[in-house]
Amino acid sequence: MQCARQEGYSLIEILAAVAILAIAVLPLMGMFTAALRSAHFAQITSQAAFHGQALVEDVVAASGSTLSALKASFERTLPVNIPNTQFAFTRHIDSHGTGLIRVTVVIYWTDGQGARQYRVVTLIE
Repeated sequence: MQCARQEGYSLIEILAAVAILAIAVLPLMGMFTAALRSAHFAQITSQAAFHGQALVEDVVAASGSTLSALKASFERTLPVNIPNTQFAFTRHIDSHGTGLIRVTVVIYWTDGQGARQYRVVTLIE
């Protein structure tokens, strides 16, 4: 009587394959998490740059006014729809008697990594 040979994998072979697969996949999962964090940070920084430039352009558009009129507060909200992110800004306008007006806008926000800021500085005549 001949024994029929059974086809298939043994339990040890399957466990070894799963262990090798886990060793290869776990670092990839960490890279995906880091990539998602980087993409989110890039999105927030891009929004901050956009709003900072818009705030500077408000001052440039009114640059025909006097320095005291430029220093008056501009009413502007920062409409952003990024979850769990709140933007705030400060605007500083000064002149050092050179005929140039320096406009500095700083956008602030807090994310999972802590407090962040983005600064836009320009000179106008």
